[in-house]
Amino acid sequence: MKKRWSLLAIIVVIVLILATVVVIQPLFNHSSIVSHDELNEYFLTYLTEYAQLVEENMGLLDFGMINWNSSSGSQNLTFYWQRPYQVQGVISSVHGAALFLNRSNREEFEVTDSNEAIEYYVWPSMAKNTTNLPSIRVLKATSYYVLDTQVTADGAVTYIDPGANLIYTGQGHAFSFPKGTGAVIFFGTLMEGNRLILKGSNNGEDWSELQARIDSLDRFLWDCKDILNETTLQSLKAKYTLPLLLERISARMNDSSYKGNPSLFTDDYGELQTMGAPTETLNKVLNDYYEMQSTKSPTIFEQIGSFFVTYLWPIVAAVIAAVIGGIILYYLTGKRKVRKRHA
Repeated sequence: MKKRWSLLAIIVVIVLILATVVVIQPLFNHSSIVSHDELNEYFLTYLTEYAQLVEENMGLLDFGMINWNSSSGSQNLTFYWQRPYQVQGVISSVHGAALFLNRSNREEFEVTDSNEAIEYYVWPSMAKNTTNLPSIRVLKATSYYVLDTQVTADGAVTYIDPGANLIYTGQGHAFSFPKGTGAVIFFGTLMEGNRLILKGSNNGEDWSELQARIDSLDRFLWDCKDILNETTLQSLKAKYTLPLLLERISARMNDSSYKGNPSLFTDDYGELQTMGAPTETLNKVLNDYYEMQSTKSPTIFEQIGSFFVTYLWPIVAAVIAAVIGGIILYYLTGKRKVRKRHA
């Protein structure tokens, strides 16, 4: 009998340990840094969204050829026609992430992690110590900064501000450091042709599927600037941007991103106004934001209850199941021994 009770106790302990590991592990693994799978989904969404935009507007693109020059039609969108891509993703645990693209016969995606800032992965010859270097700032702008030749950036540390987005159309990388006496630090983004997408952020929201759709639209509109006139481009921008902005605002309402950061809402709402959102849409957004602000934060007891339901209840349920299973096993093994004695 003691052996059977010992077996029951061992089963309960094993189940308790396994349940605890499975349930509690996500608490320790939670991180705001983009994961390998999220980075993969970002690129797949980016590529799919871009292709959809091209295909939805193919007639417009070819009809809108400047001076009926065939080189300015849809075939000028090389990012679309050069698929598939071999992609190497790099996630820095310190600062930033990047996607390196190569045209390939088949689609491949790999991700590696780096313990250095993403800039040092791309430009390993940059100066490590920038303390005494003079600084240069590239400020936030409403359009892309376009570089058509490589920039030699020795002798200073160049800061690319949040909201400053660079496009490099030349060969190789946008910056070079032949003397190793300078550095560039990104808080904005860099796109090098069809070869590189770099962001000075490794945050999951900046590499989300929604952000991929926003980034892809920006890329598409930029690529169409030599095909369509400005009026048509602005019309397309308003058509596709407004639903994305509303989706982003809704997501940030739901996860309470605005609660601790009201300036974020101000920026998003300002973008809606710039895109010419209808008055009823603006009113609804303001009303939703007001209701979100009016919602009280959960009390400490509600938080404890939520924690119990989310994390502790599965453990309790697993232990109860283990006890019931152990008791059944206990009686089954007991009956077998009784039968053997009678036999």
